[in-house]
Amino acid sequence: MRFLILVCLLLGIGSFQQPSSPVAQKLDTYNDKIPASEAEMWHLEDFLVPVLSGNTQSRAYIIAYGGREDGPGKARRYAVRAKNYLVNYRGINPQRIVSVDGGRREEFVVELWLVPKDAKPPEPSPTITVPDDLGDNLLFDTFDFGYDNFALKVEDGPARLDAFAAALKKEPNSWGCIVAYAAGGGDGYEKDPPGTALRIAREQRAYLVKNHQLPVSRVSVIDGGYGGHTVNLWLMRPGASFHNGPIVSRNRLKTCCRVCARKTGSLTITP
Repeated sequence: MRFLILVCLLLGIGSFQQPSSPVAQKLDTYNDKIPASEAEMWHLEDFLVPVLSGNTQSRAYIIAYGGREDGPGKARRYAVRAKNYLVNYRGINPQRIVSVDGGRREEFVVELWLVPKDAKPPEPSPTITVPDDLGDNLLFDTFDFGYDNFALKVEDGPARLDAFAAALKKEPNSWGCIVAYAAGGGDGYEKDPPGTALRIAREQRAYLVKNHQLPVSRVSVIDGGYGGHTVNLWLMRPGASFHNGPIVSRNRLKTCCRVCARKTGSLTITP
C-alpha cells in the first residue's frame, strides 16, 4: 500500500509543470513600401499601443534593418521616429521603448516586439553585410522636409542627424556635405521661394554644430536647386572620387567639395 502511494506521489511530481518563463514576442513587421507614412502609424497603433497601455510592466523593442541599397542612417531613423510617435503622441514612458538599428537585411524591414517583464530582449538578426568602400564618398541618408505627414511629425534632429554626427566623429578626416533640394511646384505644391533649400541645409548644420560640437568647417551646405523637399547627407572622404554624386549641377557640387577639401584634405572629382 505504501509502495502504491509512493508511486502515485512520484508520478504527481513528474507531471507537475513549472510555470513557463515569459518570452519576447514579435507582434508585427512593416517595410518602407507601405502606401503612405500614415500606414506606419497604424502599425504602431494596432499592435504596440494597446498592449503597452494594458500592461505597464512590458517594454517594446523596435528593430529596424536597412536594405542592401539603403544608406546606413536609414534604419536608425525609422526606429527612432517610431519611438518618438509612441512617446510624443501616445504618452508612453520612453524608458519602456528601445529603438535599435539592427544592421542590414536584403530588404528594409521594421520589427515590433513586445517584451514582458523578466523576458529576455530580442537580439538583432542581420542577414547580410554591405562593405563600406572607404575610397569612395558615402550617401549616408536621405529624408524629406516640408510635408504634412506622419514621418515629418515624428522625425526630429536626433532621429535624422545623430547617427550622421557619430559617423563624422568616427572618421575624423572626413567631412559632411548637406545637399538640400527645394520644391519646384506641381502635384498640388507651390514652388518654394529662392533660398529655401539653402536655409534647410543650414538648419541641419546648425543642429550638428550645436548638439554635437562639430566644427562648422567640417560640415558644408549646398543648395541643390529644385528637386523635391529632400535632404541628402553625404560623408565625404579625402582623396575619394565622387562616382555617384547627387542630382545637383556639377559646378555647385564642386564648389561644396572644394570648400571642405581645402580644410580637411583632398578630393578628386571625376567627370
